[in-house]
Amino acid sequence: MWMALTAGIAVVAGFAFSFAKTSSRAEKITEKHREELMNREIPKEKEAQRNID
Repeated sequence: MWMALTAGIAVVAGFAFSFAKTSSRAEKITEKHREELMNREIPKEKEAQRNID
């Protein structure tokens, strides 16, 4: 009985840690992608500003 309970807790904790790690990795990838997109958009905005002036 105790072994099954301990195994269940270990499995749940394993899933929780795995999800947290995956979520953290996805957040870092999203942040890098956002920065890359911002760097691509800045020259376009500057070019649009030049055309307006």
